[in-house]
Amino acid sequence: MFRLSRRWRARAAPTLIIRRPRSWSIRVGAILLALLAGVALGAWWATRPAPSAGDVEAQGAARSEQARRLEAAELNRLQAIANAADSQVKVERSAAERLARQVRELEIDNARLRSDLTYLESVLPAADGQAGMAVRGFRVEFDAAQSQLSFRALITQGGRLERDFDGSLQLQVQLQASGRTTTLIVPDQGTSPVLREMFKLHFRRAHRVQAVVPLPAGAIVRSVQLRVLEGSAVRAQQTAMP
Repeated sequence: MFRLSRRWRARAAPTLIIRRPRSWSIRVGAILLALLAGVALGAWWATRPAPSAGDVEAQGAARSEQARRLEAAELNRLQAIANAADSQVKVERSAAERLARQVRELEIDNARLRSDLTYLESVLPAADGQAGMAVRGFRVEFDAAQSQLSFRALITQGGRLERDFDGSLQLQVQLQASGRTTTLIVPDQGTSPVLREMFKLHFRRAHRVQAVVPLPAGAIVRSVQLRVLEGSAVRAQQTAMP
């Protein structure tokens, strides 16, 4: 009974574990190994070859070249955009100029058609049915800046005609210059041969005439009379004002 009680108490008592402390030599060895590793790393870093001036310059040149290429690419992109915009502006400007030119041509054609219509109306026989010479569509324009007079007219001959008409034209221009009124006869002795030739007439039914006459500087045109002459006889005449 006593033995069993002792055995039960021996089993119920806690187990005591006794560990030996680590050796100081192991701890010192670990510290020394760490110190040696740090010294070795520092020595390697200190003895590492530093980059030379040539390497630094090469690296700088490479970076500069890369920056230059990027800048050139950006400039090319911007230049392409500018060229495209400039091309668009040129296309639009060319279209506007072409449209303006077409408008001017249409205006000229319209004026020519009106003039041709006037010409055709002038060629029609007169309402009274009388034969003979007539001046139709006589128009004059005075250019004070250029000191010149331009005129145009249609000379017609009606009735039964057996031969062509041979004659000439004559202008009597009423001018005011230096406070006086004078009459300028064209052609005269000072008329150029080219203009004198334009005043000659040779036709059967109709003849259209258009010419520019120089005037004295500073003169003002008051009225203009166009005469159709056969020799010295006046066959037809008409007066117009600028």
